[in-house]
Amino acid sequence: MSCAMRSLFAVAAMLAANEACAFVHPAGLTSLAGRSVAAPACTSVERSSRRWDKAQQLDAGNGDGGSSGEQPAGPFSSWVKKTAGRFGRGPFSRAAKKDEVDDLLNSDAFLNKKVEMLQKQINATQADIVTAQAQADEQWAEWGPQVQRLEKEFSALKGRGGEARTQAYNKGKAEAINNILGVADNFERAAGAISAETDGERAVVAYYKDTYDNMMKCLEGLDLVEVDTIGAPFDYNIHNAIMRENTDEFPEDVVCKVFQKGYQVGDTLVRPAMVAVAVPP
Repeated sequence: MSCAMRSLFAVAAMLAANEACAFVHPAGLTSLAGRSVAAPACTSVERSSRRWDKAQQLDAGNGDGGSSGEQPAGPFSSWVKKTAGRFGRGPFSRAAKKDEVDDLLNSDAFLNKKVEMLQKQINATQADIVTAQAQADEQWAEWGPQVQRLEKEFSALKGRGGEARTQAYNKGKAEAINNILGVADNFERAAGAISAETDGERAVVAYYKDTYDNMMKCLEGLDLVEVDTIGAPFDYNIHNAIMRENTDEFPEDVVCKVFQKGYQVGDTLVRPAMVAVAVPP
């Protein structure tokens, strides 16, 4: 194959590629970033044209492959250059002005099309919302009453559980305090049983009283409170009447004497007070 024929095939291939690019990237097509799509450059076609002219001149001089009269070098070269120039120029080539692209993006047709597409998306989203709301209403109509009933039962159970825990805690604390109170009572009784006539006896009494006071301060830190006794009306919830005493000093059914102090923690009774109740003589 002569050099001229090889150049001819090269030119034909480049023209076909440029025609395909022109079909894929027609005038007026823009990218998402708003940039124009330039037509493919045709410098390779022009180079092929020059090689064709040179090959024609060589064939005309040495007679290789084909005669110089098969394809005139001048007209073909002009046709190739004209075709290459057609692909290298245009409103969307690399040399296109930016304002032409801006005019296209700001044109009424482009903006109206964009608004139309956005409106379709909005309508589709609104339709999906309506469908989802209808499904939610249908499911709530079926399961809503059961959910509300379970929520009420759970709230009631939670409240009962909280009360039960509080009561159990107070009960356990009251039992522990009651055991300590027994020890404290022994120190109090021991201090009252000693006459404290000598220095040693007085020192022992002082020691017992200090121990009792320290223990009671610790228990008061656990919210321990002494129940009302002398002068208070008898209350079977906090008092334990072990006797009735004839007296004019107190009204009837009023606590007039205490044999053992009573205590409570909050609303929980640690131990009742052992008392005597006044009755008229």
